[in-house]
Amino acid sequence: MCCSAGTAGRGPGGQRGRGRRTRRFVEGAATHIALSLRVALQVAEARARHGHPGFVYQVDWRSALGACHTVDIPLLFDNLPAWSASPMFHDVDPAGVEPIGRAFRQAVAAFVRTGNPNTPGAPAWEAYTELRRCTMRFDTFVTAANDPAYSERRLLLPSRRHSSGSAETGNDDS
Repeated sequence: MCCSAGTAGRGPGGQRGRGRRTRRFVEGAATHIALSLRVALQVAEARARHGHPGFVYQVDWRSALGACHTVDIPLLFDNLPAWSASPMFHDVDPAGVEPIGRAFRQAVAAFVRTGNPNTPGAPAWEAYTELRRCTMRFDTFVTAANDPAYSERRLLLPSRRHSSGSAETGNDDS
């Protein structure tokens, strides 16, 4: 799951903008949240509810356009130079992004090999369950967070009745 958390209301690169540019950026972030994030949350919640928890991630690293949809593709395929003409990677130093991409690729490779994305030297990545909505966040540092999309989940999935045993604690970055 890729999320634009923390960038709504800011222009490219997280900078405050004005006028039409900011409006387009906010509209884009809102569209991403309403479409991409909603579907990802629905899938994660359904799998957890039916006893088949998965592993959820979000890329919070802010490219020139913020933490945007598809930013994980060049990180996964280790081909950032091929994306140099893309607006989201304008003026980005590939060497500065390499540690994030390496951690992401290692986690995906471990998951493909074993069904578990945990790798030596990385934070423990628990499965996404209704009690603990663990999400691995790939940013300047890689961290595990409990329910970082709490507000968005409550907004996008309002009809979902949470069981009394569900931990609705909010954004607990433990």
